[in-house]
Amino acid sequence: MKNPFLLTLGVLALLSSCTKFSLEYNDFDGIQSEWLLPIAKTSLGFDDIKEISTVEFDFYLSPFELGYSTNSPVDVPAFTATPFSFNHQIPDIVHRVDYDSLGCTLSLFNGFPFNLSAGTRIILRNTPDNNNENIILSWELTENTPSGETVEFSSKTNSNFFEEFIYVTIENFGTEGGDNLTFSGSPLSLSVKLDVIEINQIVLKTNRQILSVDTLSISIEEPGDTFGVGSGGTATIYFDNLMPANQRFQAYFLQNGIVRDSLLSSAGSIVGCDITTSGDPVSLRSSIAVAPLSWSKWTKLSYCDQMVIHHYVNTYGYNGPYINANEQCKIDLQLVVDVLLNINISVL
Repeated sequence: MKNPFLLTLGVLALLSSCTKFSLEYNDFDGIQSEWLLPIAKTSLGFDDIKEISTVEFDFYLSPFELGYSTNSPVDVPAFTATPFSFNHQIPDIVHRVDYDSLGCTLSLFNGFPFNLSAGTRIILRNTPDNNNENIILSWELTENTPSGETVEFSSKTNSNFFEEFIYVTIENFGTEGGDNLTFSGSPLSLSVKLDVIEINQIVLKTNRQILSVDTLSISIEEPGDTFGVGSGGTATIYFDNLMPANQRFQAYFLQNGIVRDSLLSSAGSIVGCDITTSGDPVSLRSSIAVAPLSWSKWTKLSYCDQMVIHHYVNTYGYNGPYINANEQCKIDLQLVVDVLLNINISVL
């Protein structure tokens, strides 16, 4: 996900701070403290799932495609090449995205031994037709780009769509040339990142699945002697799902690349909401997931240095070729903690 589940961060936050609910003195020269409190509450939409809402790809143009061999000096005359075109398929689970806002980042590296001329233009389109009505983004170099340098461009566009493929054209690609130039084999490379900030409507394909994996570096303090062995409880995550997609998730704690524990007692499962025959969501599905908390688990996690979150999304079980989902299709999450801590006041 773009922002890993708040439930994982909430559980980690619990390990460092909470608010008292009740206190009770005990015979072991300590305090028994019981807490029942919400830690985090948020909503997640399709635009929060990076494998759905983010499109990234690279394009490489080699010297051979310009008609030049490598490692031998040549004279390169001034030229303007015919346009180069290619396309990139968006995530297979997605048929179409209509967006209110799209962030675009382009990065162009000139690996050729000549200057790339100003006026070179890069165009992203949502259909293969060569016209001005289907342009998502257009970027024109205003200055020459020397050999070995990278230029970048970032922009935000509004109210458009892309469907199945992103179509890219490089126009007016040219140079003033040069004598005794040697192509090392390094290509011209273009990196593209499209990040949907606000989805208006998304159309998903049925019978598809994607996996999102996020890795976070973590550092958890050892419990020490402050909390007794009897400390423990549960963190419960409540889901109200209005997304027409099934989801499953789990977080794993790693020590030096080896899995030592998991966040949830079993993988969390969220059933997709019902939809009409036309693919519109009509009902809410609720579910819960439980993360056990204990003094021994806390001790084990204090040796871990990474947390890996697996998030599966699938559209199995839905009829027809497509599922429609608008900006109202979200999952509401609430993390509630019920924990009992035995606090040794003698070490405070």
